[in-house]
Amino acid sequence: HSHWSHDGWLSHEKLAQWHRKNGFDAFFLTEHNNHNKTLELVEKQRNGQFAQEPLVIAGEEYSGSIHILLLGLERNFRTKDMPDSVAIDSAQANNGVAIIPHWFRNMKNPVQHYIDQGAEGYEIANQGEGLTFDRHIFKQMVEKCEQNELLMLCSCDYHGYGSAAFAWNALDIPGWHTKNLDDKRAAVMGILRNHD
Repeated sequence: HSHWSHDGWLSHEKLAQWHRKNGFDAFFLTEHNNHNKTLELVEKQRNGQFAQEPLVIAGEEYSGSIHILLLGLERNFRTKDMPDSVAIDSAQANNGVAIIPHWFRNMKNPVQHYIDQGAEGYEIANQGEGLTFDRHIFKQMVEKCEQNELLMLCSCDYHGYGSAAFAWNALDIPGWHTKNLDDKRAAVMGILRNHD
């Protein structure tokens, strides 16, 4: 999150600098319950008005019955008061994917509930607590993801302070450095949409 979220500290510029300094080629910017500022940033990057590296991809951390990451958003829509399934459907209709981050913090519903709602994956390791949560819960999430061929992602929650990047999400994208920004976004989202 950037400073446009209630719990983010860094500006867009500082967030991009942090990711570049730490070796990321791309990152999703997921503000809480909106993505209009992120879409503006993506457009600035596309028009050369923002650093070209690392690639910024628009998303949102939606607050429904639990936090849900809506990744790869290309147009603005309001998620306020949407049921989880509608927010997930809206992201997917917008060429995005829906991931359940840090489910292990409060576990309001079972893992299968969000799979039934259309979620395409789970975050299996977060910042500090994501490394130490109950291994039985970890095993349950991983088994459900494997059984349903879902994505398993890590480190989906950086606020500009505290610990981060205990694990990286690595994608193999041939010719990455020769692709334009839109082709890079399409390559990342293609891998995620195909659960590859």
